[in-house]
Amino acid sequence: MIEELTFGFIERIAIALAIGALLGMEREYSKRQVVVGVRTFSLVSLLGTLFVLFAELTSEPLQLLLGFLAVTALVVVLYSSNLSKFKAVGMTTSIALLLSYVLGVMVGYGNITEAVFVTIAVALVMFTKKWLHRFIRNLSKREVLDFLEFLALVGIVYPLVPAEPIVVHGVAVNLMDIWVLIFLLAIINFIGFVGSRYVKGKRQLELMSFLGGMISSTVMSYTMCEAYKKNKNGGGILASAYMFINSSMMVRNLVIAAVLMPPIAVRIAPPVLLSAGFLAAAGLWLSSGGSKSSMRIGSPFQMGRAVSLVAKLAGVLVAIEIAIVYLPDIIYIAAFLGGITSSASTMASLPVLVRTGRVTVGMAARAASIAIVADFLVGNVLVYYLKGAWDAARRALPWALAAAAVYGTAMVML
Repeated sequence: MIEELTFGFIERIAIALAIGALLGMEREYSKRQVVVGVRTFSLVSLLGTLFVLFAELTSEPLQLLLGFLAVTALVVVLYSSNLSKFKAVGMTTSIALLLSYVLGVMVGYGNITEAVFVTIAVALVMFTKKWLHRFIRNLSKREVLDFLEFLALVGIVYPLVPAEPIVVHGVAVNLMDIWVLIFLLAIINFIGFVGSRYVKGKRQLELMSFLGGMISSTVMSYTMCEAYKKNKNGGGILASAYMFINSSMMVRNLVIAAVLMPPIAVRIAPPVLLSAGFLAAAGLWLSSGGSKSSMRIGSPFQMGRAVSLVAKLAGVLVAIEIAIVYLPDIIYIAAFLGGITSSASTMASLPVLVRTGRVTVGMAARAASIAIVADFLVGNVLVYYLKGAWDAARRALPWALAAAAVYGTAMVML
């Protein structure tokens, strides 16, 4: 028992010191601080952990409050005395010191994973100060209003969305899934919104398309159509973007399969990697021909655009639910329909069917392949058509068919 307590004590102390050191290191690197740096932050975090241990030994939880007040007094003294002398201790450093104490308290109570996560998040926020200020200065009044509108809608609508599906005549309609699509659109647009302002150069299109495809190929296809719909060379640009979006989507789905059920990933890895590589190579070839204008994506929180896309996809989702209800044993049809809107969701559901014995690993691998091919061959091309990017869809379709042929050949031969 003593050895266990001793090990737990040492572990908490070491992690508390490390957490404080990370925040202090960021302050010393970013602000060149000599007064409040690695040592001060480490000791403050350690103080939080020790106060938890003292409170547990004495059964007096108020000691934690006394410790917080002591650190607050220290912050006030440091801020007052050093602001005029060193011009280096700002409000960010003061708040970070208080957070360091709170994080030490979290470690003391054993919430180590949470404390480490928050520490990394705080360090990133402090380290990206210049980029955040530059980003905010470049925002327009309309973009700020869109963001406030989005927050208001989240606060009002989200609590009203039922968590359980609504069943109508045996068909379940999950409104939460539709709500998640709105969030996905906002997140993807936000990535593109930030990236279009910071990622410059020849490979901006490739990088943004690949990163967006990792989250949602359908939503990223929509975002690209919005970004380039007025571009004179929009068809060629969107055809190139299509290649990278779907190459990324395939890699993402392979990762999902590898995490949830490795036997499925082993079966589909060769065709996925070959067809993903084929699309990436095609995208590089298309993007090298002709010039590309810089991509600038509009406000990521325009709810009108999100609702428009979700309304169109909601019809497809209902059709899928109807097929699942009336064709429960035809897994390949369900996988095809599911892949049109979200191959990732289909990939995540297949391991559950395997574990419950409803399908074999081989059937699940074939269903996963159908979902992936349906995603890039039908779903994302369909988005281009829905957004009026007919020229881009016409250019992308032959490459999509060729990638499907590569996938099918590899699936049969390997």
